[in-house]
Amino acid sequence: MMKTYIIEKGNEELAELHISAFTSESEQTLIKDISESVKDNPEIGYAGFDKKEDLIGFLKWKIFRDNSKFKNIEIDHDKVRSIIETALLRCLELVKSKKLYIFVFPTFDEFVKENMAGVCGYSFWKNTIIIHIFPDEYSDKAIGETLCHEFAHSTSLNYNEIKTLLDQIVADGIAEHFREEAIGGG
Repeated sequence: MMKTYIIEKGNEELAELHISAFTSESEQTLIKDISESVKDNPEIGYAGFDKKEDLIGFLKWKIFRDNSKFKNIEIDHDKVRSIIETALLRCLELVKSKKLYIFVFPTFDEFVKENMAGVCGYSFWKNTIIIHIFPDEYSDKAIGETLCHEFAHSTSLNYNEIKTLLDQIVADGIAEHFREEAIGGG
């Protein structure tokens, strides 16, 4: 199942935040439950993917990369929502953005746990952010930092295309500088 939260300021809807369940009967059931919870949206497709099959392939790769071990551990949705909302509001103090769609999925990727404080993110499509959290080994700070970094990508995709490796390197430099400006950190 997926819990959906609307992040607002005043009467303005700033973002839809979708946090998936992290628990399930098995690896296969988890992927099935998540992919069935992500609905086709005319603005962003399936969480930024044109086809549901592409989302499923991405989820299989990112959640269970390199034969990761499935853990049936839930996260505190309210805590994660609060961290993301606080970071998003800080970003929006600096840069105006169109409505965002934020998806939070689990990962059991040992690299993410050991080298990225249990959190990683992607922004393949404008106004769409995907965050992966290793359920029992993540840093609250890393969630906010990842959100701000990916916010920069998702917003800039409204104005710039990433066509080359150099474009991606420059975009990542800009995203890191934006994150530092928004919430600090090295």
